[in-house]
Amino acid sequence: MRCEIAQLKPSRGHFYLELVEKQLEDNENDGLRAQAQAVIWQRTHQRLLRKNGSELNYLLQEGMEVLLKVEVDFHEQYGLKLVIQDIDPTYTLGKMELKRRAILKELKAQNLMNKNGGIPLPLVLQRIAVISSEKAAGYQDYLQHLSQNDYQYAFKNELFPAAMQGVNTEKEILKQLKKIERRKAEFDSIIIIRGGGAKLALATFDNLELAKAVANASLPVFTGIGHDMDETVLDKVANLALKTPTAVADFFIHRTLQFESLLMNTGVKLKETVQDILQNQITVLSQLTQSLDFQSNKTIGQAAQMLDFIETEMPRLVQYRFKTAAKELDNLEKMVSFLSPEATLKRGFSLTTKNGKIVKSSKELKKGTVIKTHFLDGKIESEIK
Repeated sequence: MRCEIAQLKPSRGHFYLELVEKQLEDNENDGLRAQAQAVIWQRTHQRLLRKNGSELNYLLQEGMEVLLKVEVDFHEQYGLKLVIQDIDPTYTLGKMELKRRAILKELKAQNLMNKNGGIPLPLVLQRIAVISSEKAAGYQDYLQHLSQNDYQYAFKNELFPAAMQGVNTEKEILKQLKKIERRKAEFDSIIIIRGGGAKLALATFDNLELAKAVANASLPVFTGIGHDMDETVLDKVANLALKTPTAVADFFIHRTLQFESLLMNTGVKLKETVQDILQNQITVLSQLTQSLDFQSNKTIGQAAQMLDFIETEMPRLVQYRFKTAAKELDNLEKMVSFLSPEATLKRGFSLTTKNGKIVKSSKELKKGTVIKTHFLDGKIESEIK
């Protein structure tokens, strides 16, 4: 029979189940077409566990769609009960694949497949928010691998604990993603890791709401869920999907190594560039020194020649200058003598004064004004009539 496990209660090695069959669309009866009580006896459970291994634990979860082989058992006191004899995991896997494809289609329609992958990664990833179960072997392997790296790189990990399987996984991971988002400035990236497990164990990560939260995260999200072949929906929307928790640790180590190598190469190139610049400047300085020496020697030589010339020619030039100045002085003296009042009076001119001042214009004279007329051999006083 095909049904969904609505409730599951283990007790003393037995498993008591409530099975339901739902309508394609909800109706007034909560969408239920039928429901029944079922049981897996302890002996049967042990046989199924040997047959299916750990996958049986993932099949027997509330909300899981299963295909069961049952026997109908009727008891006068306890009524009708279905006794489960076998379970077909391939049916559940098929249902899960259909659900997975529908989720991927929805994510593509909302353009969320590559959104987180488009976030550029920091050059170094050292502040890491870890979503995992504290007791998970994968988480411990991750920490050990990261702390024992050969290069002694230091990483800061902060655990945000969440269930990595079971019905609480979605709720707890979403809760921790919201916490990290509020503190996003404190971290470089988010990682979601767990140990390995059966294919059915990965169904938890084929979840639409989880995928949306990862795609819309502000920080790059890495997954290391512990599987080699299959990719979960969460892997497809993450910035980078790695196979195992230790592979995530290796990625962080190698990226830090790449950054250190880049720094070292940059340092070497910087040193070479500085050496080239210094060598060029030394060459330029040497050329300037030689040019300065040449110009200094040339200037000093020219100055020496000028000093020799001045020493030789200066006496002659001074003597010549004195002779020229003496002649100019004689000429000036003759000119002053020629233009003096005495010389002027000798030539027959006279000089008129009023109140001791030379009269230059007739407009200065009025009737009754007393003037003096000066001659070479004397002076006379007159009054203007």
